[in-house]
Amino acid sequence: MNSLLSNWFSTLKSKSLLLFISTLLLVLGINQSVKAAERVYISYSSVEFSVSVAALENYAKKGVINDELATYQKYIPAKQFQELQRILITPVKSSPAVVSQFLSTPQGEFLVRRFIEVIHNKAPQTQPILEEMRSALILAVAEPDGLTLLNLLRKYPAKNIRIDLESSLNIATELENLVKATNQAIATVTQRSNLEAITIPKT
Repeated sequence: MNSLLSNWFSTLKSKSLLLFISTLLLVLGINQSVKAAERVYISYSSVEFSVSVAALENYAKKGVINDELATYQKYIPAKQFQELQRILITPVKSSPAVVSQFLSTPQGEFLVRRFIEVIHNKAPQTQPILEEMRSALILAVAEPDGLTLLNLLRKYPAKNIRIDLESSLNIATELENLVKATNQAIATVTQRSNLEAITIPKT
């Protein structure tokens, strides 16, 4: 088992330069020419309403409910409305390199597809949806406050997007748990690989 883990980690290290370059290009803004989201169409139960990303940011960071948001507040239960504020700015702290690698694993691809289920481009898609979401997640995690739903909305390359509020509440927890599990797995492999290197007799 240790040998298999060591081989996996060696493969991981051999890809590190390519991973670093691709992540750097994303973080430096290769996709910044694509317009980020300005309005979000939020669906909750049978109700759908439109708010600006700026209004959501004001509510998330300052607790300010402007007229635009207040119009629809009555349609959402108070508990869920308060939860929206929390999930918009609750961060998942990691590095772009780790998240980029994680999103290439089966667990990471599953998470990307879960995000796609609840966050949609309102206009017809012009490029692969999976790659759009993956790039947005990597760009969002590079922000100083980490990967948050608010940062993801800012980085998603579409002017108007649709989001399912109920599903997004569940995804916030999924994201945190999956990234934590990946970080722990990488740390375990690194530790075992280092231990093998120490115990192998020098010739």
